[in-house]
Amino acid sequence: MDVIPALDGVPLNAVELQSALANRSAGLTVYSLIGADAGQYFSWIAPYLYYFDTKIKSRPEDSYSRHSEALILVPLGAKEPRIFQRRMSLERASYTHSLADFYPSAN
Repeated sequence: MDVIPALDGVPLNAVELQSALANRSAGLTVYSLIGADAGQYFSWIAPYLYYFDTKIKSRPEDSYSRHSEALILVPLGAKEPRIFQRRMSLERASYTHSLADFYPSAN
């Protein structure tokens, strides 16, 4: 979508963006080469910022597909989703509540 969300000039990951939207943080904006409208983008993306997933790719020859293993970040107290968009099984998913597991240190 050509959008990098930022708070006070610092790019945000998905969890940070969700928090900034929930807290109605001043200084929340987007960087965009095509001039995307921040308000429209935030209105569109907000409903999707609850569960977060990433594909687990352990080897270079592994492909990213809907059949790949995924790590799903689940809010505390929320149900672990087993179906995506009412039709795709998440049978190969692993679940975590830990931000440290989902966003491991780059060290």
